[in-house]
Amino acid sequence: MESLQTRPAATQAFVPLVFAPGDACQFDWSHEQVEIAGVVQTIKVAHFRLSYSRQMFVAAYPRETQEMVFDAHNRAFAFWRRAAAGYL
Repeated sequence: MESLQTRPAATQAFVPLVFAPGDACQFDWSHEQVEIAGVVQTIKVAHFRLSYSRQMFVAAYPRETQEMVFDAHNRAFAFWRRAAAGYL
């Protein structure tokens, strides 16, 4: 067994995360309590962030379903296409 004295000293490394525009995005969702028309309810919120520019897109849904995930992605990508084309 190697003793601690003979091991090389620990070194630090910095690995930058570099993304090309449109290369990647982060996706997550949350459950939020909101009041709509006086009724407190739980909604599901899809969160997106572009890795290059850090621009966000958020969409809320009444239920968490597979269709919600697909729809949220479609809406986010359509939003960013319009933004890239200069329509926003």
